[in-house]
Amino acid sequence: MVTCAAGAPFTLKLVQAARGDLALSGTLVVLLLIVTMVYMPFVVPAVLPEADVRAGAIAAPLVTTMLLPLALGLFIAARNEGWAHSLEPVANKISTVALVVLIAITIVLHFGSILTVLSFATVLLSVVIIGGAFGIGFLFGGPDLAARSVLGLGTAQRNIAAATVVATQGFEAPGVIIMVVLFSLLTFAILFPMAALLRRISGRNVLLN
Repeated sequence: MVTCAAGAPFTLKLVQAARGDLALSGTLVVLLLIVTMVYMPFVVPAVLPEADVRAGAIAAPLVTTMLLPLALGLFIAARNEGWAHSLEPVANKISTVALVVLIAITIVLHFGSILTVLSFATVLLSVVIIGGAFGIGFLFGGPDLAARSVLGLGTAQRNIAAATVVATQGFEAPGVIIMVVLFSLLTFAILFPMAALLRRISGRNVLLN
């Protein structure tokens, strides 16, 4: 189910950490969000017949929390580029703090439940999915390292918000949402070090050139 959800806004933060192409990552996130809103309501019930998934339930949080803020940012940048650049450092700090707080709160609130589903098999499967998705995106990203970083990170980072909506509304078993939370934490644990590695490689390439 999590693998069906794409277009996570955290992709922008990962790409920034990797010194990738932020403009390309923004475009990719918007496209993946739109595809996810159309794709998930049809695919999830086909793969998991017990799931009760409504298109409106998936679309509403994606539009209000992701598409609208992105559209607002693009509108501000288009109308007043200088103001957008002056707001960028503040927005970067706020987003970083919010990300750290979100991860910490998630761990504290779900720590006991996470331990009940945590196992070598679940971690290994998550690593295979995340690593495989990153590899596919990275390989098909073209010759430019910045673009390959965007495609790799954007493909590997799943849209946890969309997956959470499906997990809470489509399944009665509480273990489903806990697995989504665990997968999201493992994604952060894998992709942020990966972004740091890509940043080092990018820096070395700049020095060599």
